[in-house]
Amino acid sequence: YEDQLKKLPKRELFILEVEEKMMNIIADQEYWGVRVDMDTLKKGKENTEYCLSMLENIIHKMLRKSLKLTSGTEVGLTLYDEMHCPVLARTSTGKPSTGSATLKKLAGIKKENPTEIVKENITDKYNNILVKKDALNASKYPIIHLLLAHKDHSKLNSAFYNRIVRNSVAGSETTKKTCYRYYFWVNGNGAESGRQSSPLHQLPPQIKNGILSDSEDHWLVDTDYAQVELR
Repeated sequence: YEDQLKKLPKRELFILEVEEKMMNIIADQEYWGVRVDMDTLKKGKENTEYCLSMLENIIHKMLRKSLKLTSGTEVGLTLYDEMHCPVLARTSTGKPSTGSATLKKLAGIKKENPTEIVKENITDKYNNILVKKDALNASKYPIIHLLLAHKDHSKLNSAFYNRIVRNSVAGSETTKKTCYRYYFWVNGNGAESGRQSSPLHQLPPQIKNGILSDSEDHWLVDTDYAQVELR
């Protein structure tokens, strides 16, 4: 067997020596999932939905009209046809971009003479700052700061809170409360670089707060190996 291994091409040898040895670990992860604090996740979801509703109301009042904020077409018409924002980038179809990178550049355009119109920061239910008043007062297009905050919270709600809260399964009960587990998968071809991916990769801080160790007798350590990935 050892002699046969030596004859293999380097890439196949790598699969056997590294990837194959990880299979049992990945199988355990997918089988057991992770323990989650459902109370924390539900509170976070409620706060996110509160933020979405509040930001939507503020944006509609500023525009003096209703706008489907998840529609790139409607947002694009408002920004470029009505507000006459400069076109900094276009999509593959030639339409002015409403992507986050473009919106951040537009939000960074300053007024020639900033005025203090907004007196307070925009905050969530727990007084965490969503949009700073200074950013709104200094920007030529303050509404774009609100659109960006709404876009971030919309992704947080749909891609993380909804999925994890909906798909978590109630497990054993402790003396304090029922434990929930979220089951996920690992995709071996999840990225063009060959890096593995899963629904639990790149979790935002709000979601990480709801992930628990397997029991009160265990520690959960979050490590970042971004700089030592095999490339």
